[in-house]
Amino acid sequence: MGVYSPSGPGSNVNVSTDDLVFKGDPVVSRLTLPGVANTEDSIVFATTTKFFRIRAQGNAKLLISYVAAGSATGWTISPGNIYSPPLAGLLERAGTLTLYLQSNKASTLVEVETWS
Repeated sequence: MGVYSPSGPGSNVNVSTDDLVFKGDPVVSRLTLPGVANTEDSIVFATTTKFFRIRAQGNAKLLISYVAAGSATGWTISPGNIYSPPLAGLLERAGTLTLYLQSNKASTLVEVETWS
């Protein structure tokens, strides 16, 4: 087991080093957000998802959250940037994971890469 320290000393999480190696190519999906800017949509990741990355195409800003109706006050992903979650949180969860997102542009194309 490796040790991942998300918050400094005393907050260690044991993570199998096997989980840190993503075997094979990611599955790439594309999602078009609603035709109205600032409208929340969601992505549900399977229980087998070990890691994901997400980015908006073009000049769109993404707002994301793990809470329904929370994307307007969640994290902001500036145009051209990629979001990937803390690895330990994905490996420790039970069940599916839902990411809520919206964009400041209508019909934004979002690219999602997942590894299982």
